[in-house]
Amino acid sequence: ILVWIFLFVLLAAGLFAFPSIRRRPASFAMHLGCVLVIAGAMWGSPAARQVRAIWRPDAPPADGFMLLKPGETSDRLTDGTLSAARGKLPFSLRLDEFHIEHYPLDGDPWSLNAGITVPGRGGVDWLVQPLAWTDGNWLDLPQCDIRARLVARENSSTPGASPVFRVELARGTDTVHRAIGGDPMRSFHQLPLAPLFPEAAYANRSISLLVSRAEPKVKDYISRVTVIRDGQPAGQHAIEVNHPLHVAGYHIYQHSCDHKGQTYTILHAVADDGLFLVYAGFLLLGVGVCIHFWLLPMFPARGGAA
Repeated sequence: ILVWIFLFVLLAAGLFAFPSIRRRPASFAMHLGCVLVIAGAMWGSPAARQVRAIWRPDAPPADGFMLLKPGETSDRLTDGTLSAARGKLPFSLRLDEFHIEHYPLDGDPWSLNAGITVPGRGGVDWLVQPLAWTDGNWLDLPQCDIRARLVARENSSTPGASPVFRVELARGTDTVHRAIGGDPMRSFHQLPLAPLFPEAAYANRSISLLVSRAEPKVKDYISRVTVIRDGQPAGQHAIEVNHPLHVAGYHIYQHSCDHKGQTYTILHAVADDGLFLVYAGFLLLGVGVCIHFWLLPMFPARGGAA
């Protein structure tokens, strides 16, 4: 913070100590722009907030997190662990709705694969290997001497249920028939092969057939909230990733959520102290640069007066 103060004082003093800067619009705009950028950064810094808290201990926090469930209203912010209180916002937010939008899946989401557990650095790793199933043809399963072939694939009449995959498994002269899938309450089915061939020993690993559903990629997270000020609704807004809500000096960002049940959302509130000073400073700086490096060279006769 001392470096920022030194640069601020140095630039501000230069505006008054050198009259030639004030007589040249381009130089004046660039110097004043730098002063405003530094002033805005200093005003919004944690050190400046600590100083302001001396005479205003009840000031709203610089940032914090808020966990909301649908229908819940709150103005309280916590730390990143969502356990320690950070303070209150000067307004409240009510979560009207939270949902996750997904991209549509291309093709059949269900697949039959081989799953293998193998020793890893942290213990045991679970590997899933896709298999190129063709009706009636035998496939050698990975890391074992068991073969398999897909006998039939039967679609379920229950909405959301996986198809039933009927397979024939063989090891040497031993063969078995099994069906896997079809449970409407599950998106993952596992058929361990070791119990089917007990005499087969595979050290430190196991082989299974898996039926799994591909999850669509997330397109967007949307929290629809109502801003409440002085006990009255002050507008409804949709908070999305990269589309925060700005209200009463705070930017409200979509931070995290319940990815499975979509039962809650986590918002991140960040104060914009000094932000407009920074914007104004960059605007002046850009105008000064354009005048100095673009306009003045185009009109050299006016160079001594600008």
